[in-house]
Amino acid sequence: MSVFARSTILNVFFAGLTLIALALSAPAGAADVGDQAKLKAPLLDGKSVTMEQLKGKVVMVNFWATWCSTCKAEMPQWQKFYDAHKAQGFEIIAVSIDEDENELKKQAKERGFTFPMAWRFDDKTQAILRTYLNLRYRLLPYTYSVAWQVTSAGSTFMQPLVMDFPKDPKALDIGNQYLFGPEIMVTPVTTAGATEQAVYLPTAGAPWYNFWTGDTATAGQNVQAAAPVETLPLFVRPGSIVPMGPFLQYSNEKAPDPTELRVYRGADGKFTLYEDEGDTYDYEKGQFATIPITWRQSTHTLEIGARKGSFPGMLQDRTFNIVWVSANHGAGVDLTSKYDSVVHYKGKAVRIVAR
Repeated sequence: MSVFARSTILNVFFAGLTLIALALSAPAGAADVGDQAKLKAPLLDGKSVTMEQLKGKVVMVNFWATWCSTCKAEMPQWQKFYDAHKAQGFEIIAVSIDEDENELKKQAKERGFTFPMAWRFDDKTQAILRTYLNLRYRLLPYTYSVAWQVTSAGSTFMQPLVMDFPKDPKALDIGNQYLFGPEIMVTPVTTAGATEQAVYLPTAGAPWYNFWTGDTATAGQNVQAAAPVETLPLFVRPGSIVPMGPFLQYSNEKAPDPTELRVYRGADGKFTLYEDEGDTYDYEKGQFATIPITWRQSTHTLEIGARKGSFPGMLQDRTFNIVWVSANHGAGVDLTSKYDSVVHYKGKAVRIVAR
């Protein structure tokens, strides 16, 4: 898939998470984007300014994060946005939330603009944004593989619960939860100040897993999930296999090796890991590779199947770090501290028995 396609599909899920986090934690005086004429934003000294006063200054669009450093040249939508605001007297600099403030001042000075930075989130908000940016990039192997299922098999990124749980009558009326890919259930929080969120766990034959803690909860019931502003309720269905890559600053910074395979036991499951060059359309010519991964609950066996296909730059030898998810083990965004098994994979089928 192209860089543009990759950026677009990833933002289906994580742009929503970021906007929710921003909406619930925006500082006083934050912009009302629905009325640009009255827009105000906090400066470094805590004062606010009008849109007119911002002209001739550098506007930092700092929650658009790492991938926007080059998107002006690659994305027509960004170019249109940039040109429209440039015509009004603004200079837009898209930066990462991790950028050093001195570097921002340097960028502003090089462009001949006065500083103050027009928008700056507090430390708590930046930590929230950083968590979800890290989650976005760690989930790239999962998201990219789901994108392949959308392309090749007509699957969907987001789907209502009724599509996967048609025999559960309670799932018919759930309008505020959805599956992101086949494994992860998302429950957006839209109430400011909320600390808990009611979540229905569809009947699945085995307990669901809390993504953030690894704790399990019985299927077919409502639970009150912790939902402070920094925690979006995410539950993983039993039988899921979720591949997670390394921490990245941008999507093609480095190869996805090692890959952490989180296995959520309790039911049979399967997942097909898909990879290609990442920045061309050569997958349309058959230049891609897939690795089938299967979990068999009855024998407690994980099979990483033989790789099919190839593409230029493909990893010939790679490492899969296996995690049998449980409470406080294989949970959240961070790398798991101790793996249950380490597999050095060379393209041939490998079986691992959970001990």
